[in-house]
Amino acid sequence: MKIHCLHLCNDFSGSMVHSNLYRSLACEIDQTVFFPIRREQQVKKAKDLASSSSLELVCSRKLSPLHRVFFRRKVSYLLKDLTPLLHQEQFDLVHATTLFSDGALAFKIFKAYKIPYIITVRATDMNLFLKYRKDLYGLAREIIKNAQQLVFISEALKSSFIRHLPKLKLGQEVQDKGIVVPNGIDPFWLDNIVLKKTLDPERFNLVYIGKFNENKNVLSLIKAVSDLRDKIPNLRLDLIGGGGSEEKEVLKLVQQLDYLSYQGAIYEKDHLKDRLRSADVFIMVSKSETFGLVYIEALTQGLPVIYTKNEGVDGMFDFDIGAHANAFSVASIAQAIHQVNKNYNDLDLTKINFKRFDWKEIRKVYLEIYQKAVGSHTSVSKQ
Repeated sequence: MKIHCLHLCNDFSGSMVHSNLYRSLACEIDQTVFFPIRREQQVKKAKDLASSSSLELVCSRKLSPLHRVFFRRKVSYLLKDLTPLLHQEQFDLVHATTLFSDGALAFKIFKAYKIPYIITVRATDMNLFLKYRKDLYGLAREIIKNAQQLVFISEALKSSFIRHLPKLKLGQEVQDKGIVVPNGIDPFWLDNIVLKKTLDPERFNLVYIGKFNENKNVLSLIKAVSDLRDKIPNLRLDLIGGGGSEEKEVLKLVQQLDYLSYQGAIYEKDHLKDRLRSADVFIMVSKSETFGLVYIEALTQGLPVIYTKNEGVDGMFDFDIGAHANAFSVASIAQAIHQVNKNYNDLDLTKINFKRFDWKEIRKVYLEIYQKAVGSHTSVSKQ
C-alpha cells in the first residue's frame, strides 16, 4: 500500500523546489498539499504548479496580517481549516517544509491525530525565528523532540542548527535525527554540463543572477568590484535579474560605471546557459541563503562560485569550488573575488558529482526517509 503523505507547505506557490520534489515522488506515494493563502493570486499559481504532479491541493482561508505577529493564533487558525481534511483522509505521514511555520502545525496534528511527521529546516528558521522569536523556543523544542526526522538542505544549515541546540536546551542526541538532502536542479543543466574552464588573462567576468534586494546584497557586491578595479583592471560584473527594493539604486550605478552591465531577467534556459558560459565566475553573497539552486546551475557550466560563509552551499563540498565571503563585509567580498582570480586555474570542478542534484536520486532518499518514519512510528505504536 502506498504511503499517503500530507505536505504542509508554507511557500508552495512561491518556490518551484517544492513542486519539483512532489512531482518526482508522484508515482511512488499519494500526496496532498496544504498551503496557507496570503493573497488570492497564490491559488492560481499553486494550481499551475500542481497541474502535472497528481497532487491534491487544499488551501486555507486567507491569513490576516496579524498572523505574522500572533504565531500561535495562526497555527490554531490553520489547524481549524485542516480538521475536515484530517477527518476525511487517512494520512500515514506529515512532511513540514519549515521548522516553525509548518512544523508547529505538524506537531499539533501529531498531538491530536498521532500522525508521525518529518521537518525540513530552512534558513528562515535559523535567521528569523531562532534569532527574533525567543518566545517560541519552548515550542521549537517540542517540535524537534517529537519529529521522526530533520532534513537539512545543506551542510551549512545543519551546522547552524547544531550551534543553536544549547539555547533550545536540546542535547547532541538530536543530531541523530538530522540528514542533509540537497535540492535538485532542472534536468536541463544536468544534460548540458561543461568541462573545466581556464581563465583568459585578458578578462575576468563575474556574473550575478537574482533579485536586487537587501538580502541579495548586490550593492555591497558592486562596491567590492569597484574597490578591486585597481588590482584587477579587467574585472567586470554582469547583472541578470532585477526587481526588489534596491533595483533603482542598482540600475543607477549601471548607468554610471562602465564595468557593470545589466541583462534584465532571462527565463529562457538556453539563453541563460550562454550567459553563464560567457562569464568566468558566478557570485552571489546573500545575507541569508537556504540553498541557492543557481550556484549549482553555475557549477554545471564550469564556473567557480563565490558564496556566503555559513550559508547556502558552504560546506557542501570537501574541495574548493571557489571562495566564501562574509556578506556583511565589502572587504571580505573583495578578498574572495581576488582569491578566485588568483587561484582560478587550480580549481577543479570536474570532481563534482552532479548526480546528487538529480531529482531522480533525491526521490530515492526521500522515499527511504518516509518509509523509515512511518515504520518507526508504527513499531512504537504497537509496543
